Amino acid sequence: MSVRNKKQYWDSAVLIELLQDGASKSGERRKADNVADLLAEIQRPDSDIIVVVSTFVVAEIRPSGTYNQDHWKAIEELFYRVRDYMRVVSLTPPIASTASRLGAEHPTLTVPDCVHLATALMEGAGKFLTYDGECDKARNWCGGLIGYQQTSKNKIGSPPLDICEPVPTSPRLL
Repeated sequence: MSVRNKKQYWDSAVLIELLQDGASKSGERRKADNVADLLAEIQRPDSDIIVVVSTFVVAEIRPSGTYNQDHWKAIEELFYRVRDYMRVVSLTPPIASTASRLGAEHPTLTVPDCVHLATALMEGAGKFLTYDGECDKARNWCGGLIGYQQTSKNKIGSPPLDICEPVPTSPRLL
């Protein structure tokens, strides 16, 4: 497996699903379970996956009384403890410049999405994991990253970044 394929960028939407513990507007417990299972897989000693996140994620994930507090503690530990499988990247001028260029090339993307995508590209991630696929009219927000690259003009990166939902390699046993 190439280094690029070993690196996965995790969008804030992935971690928010875990924190909401399946109580998001979609009400899909499956999403939170998939993130928890994937995190457990990555934490195994034999895993060679590296998770990349931007410090921008820390700003997007706001403390909430509705979050699963055990998951909140686990995520805090991910950001503030050194982990072999976790790379927390600060927003640097080169990443900001790349995000600005992406925004100009893809004007329907939100600024946070451009920052996340730029960080993933600059860090050499092969996958960009997100649940950002639905519009939220109450918040007047629409990211729509899932399915964004279905046309050739919307490809991001070279080779193109694989933008997809988190799926653990081992199915959950019921």
